[in-house]
Amino acid sequence: MNWQKLELLSARFKANCDALETRDAALAGRLAAHRPPATYVLASEGEQLLIGAVSRDAAPANVTGRIDDSKVERLTYRLTPAGAKQIVQKLCPADAYTEPALVVGLDLGWLWQMLYELPCSVPIHPGNRPPLFLLARTIEQLWIAAHIHDWRTLLADTRVCLFVGDDAIVQLERSLMTQAALPGPRVSVTLDAAIWPAGMNLDAMNLRVMNHLNARLADATEQFKTIYGQSSDESIAARLRSGGKLRIMGMTSLYTTFLQHSMRDWLAAFAAAGHDTRLVIEQSDHLRSNSLVLAEACAEFKPDLFLMIDHYRAEMGGLPEKVPCVMWVQDYLPSIHKASAGAAQGHYDYVIGYARAECTSKHGYPIERFMPAMVAVNETRFAPAELSSADQRELACDVSYVSHASRTPESFIAEQIAQNPGARPLLADAFDRLKSIYDDGHSISHPLHVRGIIEEAMRQTRTGLDATSMEAVTDHFALRINNAFLRHQSLLWAAEMGLDFRLYGNGWENHPTLKKYARGSADNKGRLAAIYRATRINLQVTPHGAVHQRMLEGLACGGFFLIRYVPGDRVGQIYRPLWEWCVREGIETDEQILQHATPDVLKILGEFQRTVGLDPFKLSMRLMDDIRVFADLDFAQSAAAVWPEYETVAFDSRAALQQRIKHFLAHEDQRQELTASMREKVLQTATYSAVNRRMLDFIANNLASAAAQREAA
Repeated sequence: MNWQKLELLSARFKANCDALETRDAALAGRLAAHRPPATYVLASEGEQLLIGAVSRDAAPANVTGRIDDSKVERLTYRLTPAGAKQIVQKLCPADAYTEPALVVGLDLGWLWQMLYELPCSVPIHPGNRPPLFLLARTIEQLWIAAHIHDWRTLLADTRVCLFVGDDAIVQLERSLMTQAALPGPRVSVTLDAAIWPAGMNLDAMNLRVMNHLNARLADATEQFKTIYGQSSDESIAARLRSGGKLRIMGMTSLYTTFLQHSMRDWLAAFAAAGHDTRLVIEQSDHLRSNSLVLAEACAEFKPDLFLMIDHYRAEMGGLPEKVPCVMWVQDYLPSIHKASAGAAQGHYDYVIGYARAECTSKHGYPIERFMPAMVAVNETRFAPAELSSADQRELACDVSYVSHASRTPESFIAEQIAQNPGARPLLADAFDRLKSIYDDGHSISHPLHVRGIIEEAMRQTRTGLDATSMEAVTDHFALRINNAFLRHQSLLWAAEMGLDFRLYGNGWENHPTLKKYARGSADNKGRLAAIYRATRINLQVTPHGAVHQRMLEGLACGGFFLIRYVPGDRVGQIYRPLWEWCVREGIETDEQILQHATPDVLKILGEFQRTVGLDPFKLSMRLMDDIRVFADLDFAQSAAAVWPEYETVAFDSRAALQQRIKHFLAHEDQRQELTASMREKVLQTATYSAVNRRMLDFIANNLASAAAQREAA
């Protein structure tokens, strides 16, 4: 056997020690200083790596000297690479690392290596890399493995929780008890049973950790009684109205890129107004915030107001009861749009954002604690600025579009059919009907029109759907498939002009026909604003209306936009005179509108039906509720009502888009004039500062009113 000294791999060992030192200097020092009592050697036999030990007296002085096979004591290892691969396949049958795992024992390190190399996949938290817990009984075992494997990446990675020693389990347990955001292992493999203390296993350890963390949560909750025990509706309202410095805490997640920026901008506006702010967010991609993290952060910071985006208090846990908690609804999520979410809203829970009529009428959200609000823009970060020469060279182009909506309609329908193979005839028929609309150069945008297509497909395929299934299918077609059709149709119209056309966002490089225009992501912190400024014509394309954060930010920083027309963008113009008539005449219900409609009102109702293609009294909500939502925001969620320039920059067809692109590329002065006037409206109505002022008054007025009603009762 051709044995070689392990010392031949000393350069690899040193590199591993250096990598480990970047995150655990103490353990790296122990490893580097270790001097084994014997000389370790290695050899190969077929595909198997052999490790042996030779007494120092019997080992040759020269590293490359021949080693007598008879003097080598072969060390026993249980796990070959093939055996490690089998374990990995059992733990991770989808060939992805999906939940925290614990490996108790090192053996020769093959299992550690293979688990670490698996791609992480946590679909509900994109970007999350669950921790990997690795335990070795002795530093000598790690010393040997650190010569054999190139573990520079593994040892430097903070998601790898490495513990070495007879007390490795105790070290692991202590780490889990002290780091509230560190998810504990869900599965384990034991290679070295001696590491486990007598009577201990994964379930017993997790129970001890859970009891300890629950005790910490109870302690934090007990502190709330002291901090907020004297708070009342009156005192909270007075504090919000005082104009003094407030403590504002916001929570977001490392795994929601867009919402991270929204929350930071929201808090930044409060900070600019002189308030103290704090953000709760995971500090690394292997951590997860939870109720204990929130509770201890609140006990330490003592917030006067707590902010979340697309989540509400009951989902989180750990928040003080007597602190107003605001959820900003920015996305249409099933977790928000359901009756249980409405029922979970407590006395100090408030909602701002979209879908007030639907949430209050269909899902039971208290209307008196729901403030309609558009998306907002950070007017400081997205302010006009001169482009650097480098940005000008890199980013200047004729037309660009920024969005992550790169998936094709075909990929969405294939995914839905795979999840519901029994519904293939219905889904395929509905998809073909929708596709034919876009193939003919037309489009639709309202969910009720999408529902009508599905109903036609049901009749054709003689398929029945219950109410829940019908809602789910409609949502998928409206929010995913039709969304993709409308966006990509417009982009293909622009692309065929042969101009310098660019697409920014995730996934465009995979699009079958648009991939050659992909230019990578658009970093929200810096590059995005530069892209808007450097592009001569930015496109805004969405079936849900043009008043969206991306366009507001683009206008705020000086970008020029052409807008894909959808009927919803004109609804505000139609509703405004109807609302003014209702206010003058004291009209409060749909029935009263019908009973007292004048010729002018009937004309308005007819205009709505012609524009939207729907009976205004047969919408998914009552007409009066819909009008009120628009009125609460001064009709600012409807692009044509916000910008008188809408008709000049909107397009509804291939010909209209291409004509406008040609015209505005040739008239820079008009682009600048339109951008300046549209930007001014954004600053007046759609900044975080403006929303915050309204919100504080809204909460204070509600609490004062509640206190007055109790006193009167």
